Amino acid sequence: MIKGKKGLIISLALIVLLAAATFVVLGINKGDNNKVTDNNKDAYVIVSEAAETLSSVKVESETVNLEAVNSGDSDWTITGFDNGEVSSAKAYELVGTVSNLTSKNKYDNPKDLSEYGLSEPKTTVTLAKKDGGKIKLYIGSLSPTLGEYFVMREGDSSVYTVYSYKVEVILRPVSYYTDFNRLKIEPADISGIKIERPADTIELRVRKDIDKYSPVVWEMLSPYKSAANDDYIDNKLIEPLSKIEITTPIEDADGGFKEKDTRLMLTITPFDNVTGKYGAEKSEILEIGASVGNETYVRYDGRVYKVPTEDISFVDDTAFNIVSKMQLLVNIAKVKTVTLEYGNNIHKLDISKSGDNKYSFKLDDKSADTAATQAIYESLISISADNVYTGIETGETVLKITYDCIDDSDDTVIEIKKTGDLRCAIERNGKIDFTMKNSKVTEFTEAFEKYVQDNQ
Repeated sequence: MIKGKKGLIISLALIVLLAAATFVVLGINKGDNNKVTDNNKDAYVIVSEAAETLSSVKVESETVNLEAVNSGDSDWTITGFDNGEVSSAKAYELVGTVSNLTSKNKYDNPKDLSEYGLSEPKTTVTLAKKDGGKIKLYIGSLSPTLGEYFVMREGDSSVYTVYSYKVEVILRPVSYYTDFNRLKIEPADISGIKIERPADTIELRVRKDIDKYSPVVWEMLSPYKSAANDDYIDNKLIEPLSKIEITTPIEDADGGFKEKDTRLMLTITPFDNVTGKYGAEKSEILEIGASVGNETYVRYDGRVYKVPTEDISFVDDTAFNIVSKMQLLVNIAKVKTVTLEYGNNIHKLDISKSGDNKYSFKLDDKSADTAATQAIYESLISISADNVYTGIETGETVLKITYDCIDDSDDTVIEIKKTGDLRCAIERNGKIDFTMKNSKVTEFTEAFEKYVQDNQ
């Protein structure tokens, strides 16, 4: 009998303990007789407003005091900052979070709000609507068992819970919104690069007359008028540019800027994948300042930032590094006749283009093999440069190529002139920028002579 009473007492004690544990897990004071509903789904709507119907969202707490303001066209900014100083996407994330709040827990008419941290809430969120209405939210304490924050809406006597990550979004400091990449560049949208330096200016652009016969995409306008090195530009200029992040401005930084500092100017022609069309060109300008350690100061849109030196080091490259070693002499689509003179030989190549973009050729007024001529013609429209011309005196012309074009303004004369035993100067329309090896000239004339013999 005694054993039976002891067993009953132990059973009752266990029931009491389980009941107490249940109240603790729910995070409710045992003396509170409010109704508790715990759902697996977020069944309770606290706020449901379309972001475009709001004019502002204000957050006030012990650590954060900010107001996100609707500046129109789905753009949001933070009061006290100009457009462009704040990430609109980050501000919109705040608005999207507070304008759609749901809960899976609801506590009806709680007796003591202090148990939820809501008798004197430390965080208030005010949503101002364009129609003049307002929604006010109060955020209380974090439930140690649920891992969610207690929340109330003004005019509603119930207490709800909200996921902690949503409250973390609400309580982000102002610095979070001002820390973003202001210079986000799509490599494919870069259509021009200009580097202004105290000693010279390098200017590059994407060629406008690109076709399947074009050996290069980029051309150099300054300091040389020449074809540019596509691989070098893609890997040494554009790839580092795409990694540059202009994020947090450095206040009161000198940056070591001088009156005639290097300036990097990019021409951006954005492509719209939806419409399949290019948008209006725009320019982005970076002023390059002093380097300190592994970082370099840059000035962008009037403010100073730091970027990794290795991502901007190309601005100090020599112009010849960017020059294509295969110099494009003419565009095949613009040429109707090429005349070659070397040794005692003179040969004329006539080019005809049909409506379906097919080419036919005549060598010295006789039909020429199309495949063989196309192969030799590729070497006729470009030439291999190996260095920059330094002004050394030129001698006899060992190869002269005259391009008679459809438009007289495109006519071009190339003369390869000896400068010594190893190199020749490449003269284009009377101007010399580059040199080439004598051996390359010999290779070309021998290959062309073989082509002539094969077509006789």
